[in-house]
Amino acid sequence: MRHYMTTKPLCMLYSFAMVLDIDPLDLQDKLNHDPMEIIRPLAKDNKRLRCTHVQEMFDVAHDMDIHFHNVEYAPCMGYGASEAFEIFEDVGQRFGRFMSYLRNNQAVLIGETKTGMHAVAWTGKKILDPRGQSYGIHDGPDFEPLEAWIKI
Repeated sequence: MRHYMTTKPLCMLYSFAMVLDIDPLDLQDKLNHDPMEIIRPLAKDNKRLRCTHVQEMFDVAHDMDIHFHNVEYAPCMGYGASEAFEIFEDVGQRFGRFMSYLRNNQAVLIGETKTGMHAVAWTGKKILDPRGQSYGIHDGPDFEPLEAWIKI
């Protein structure tokens, strides 16, 4: 998997480009819009931008006959926010389950950083972060996975 890097807020696009094995600019062309377009001029920071949505990535992948399925790191259920509970309370069980899906499979991981949500590519063995780093699932400087979109 080729490691594409950017300093722009395009982590979703760059992560999917790595997993789909397509140049990020070619992937952007398939979206038919510029994710860096300012569409909310009064908003602050990246909230001003058009950006991309995971469903757009699925549409492009579908056109390439590539598909993804979702696995949550800590799935919850309940009948309202106050009643939500984690299905797998044991952290070891949760991590083992998540890793059993990721081993030897390519994926886009969505997670949290100190500054907000972030997307990275998973090679089957390590993370390729569009910010330029490469690291293990829990060895990263600032990334905690919440879900995986696994390439099938």
